[in-house]
Amino acid sequence: MPIVEIAHWAAVKNVKENGCKLLKPALETLKKQKGCLGVRYGFVEEHHKLFVYLFVVWDKYEDHAAFMKQPDYPGVLGIEQCISEGGIDVNHVEFTGDFNKALNAPVMEVSVINTKKGTVKELVIGYIDTLAAKVAAKNVKYEPTWGTARENDNRFYVLIGWDSVDAHKHAINDPNYFHPFDDDLKAAASLKTFHIHLEKEKT
Repeated sequence: MPIVEIAHWAAVKNVKENGCKLLKPALETLKKQKGCLGVRYGFVEEHHKLFVYLFVVWDKYEDHAAFMKQPDYPGVLGIEQCISEGGIDVNHVEFTGDFNKALNAPVMEVSVINTKKGTVKELVIGYIDTLAAKVAAKNVKYEPTWGTARENDNRFYVLIGWDSVDAHKHAINDPNYFHPFDDDLKAAASLKTFHIHLEKEKT
């Protein structure tokens, strides 16, 4: 089953100049790798578009693992010039449903959920399942999906597509909408939610 590499970092201020020229070498290199099925990137709206998220779909985890074992990795990507500070955070996620609906939407809502210490992760999974089902009932066009990070089984990613950021805001203002920051979920886990307009790289 395909797995999604999710990488993010704080970008240098000029990363978006000339059609994201600084980022293009890394994208081109990724697209050429065995098992790479697609590359998308975008800037977090809530962070003044200076925080980059990269979503790389791999046929299987082993394909990316083989690339990372190359002696010139990560230098071969040439991505250091795009990073302002803090390095890159990378997770691999096998989603429970079709993630392409969210990745291909005009806007993607991303929620990163980390189980709090002392909380049983199965409890959090139950809350996420309920959240996904409730959102799917209201947002039929872009059914949400979620998955667990391979690197941290207490971290979960939820992806939901929307036609616009305003469409999401309108939905959560509906009193019948299951709000993502439900008190029960907040008590069991820390949550971070943001929006990204993704750009698709042709493979």
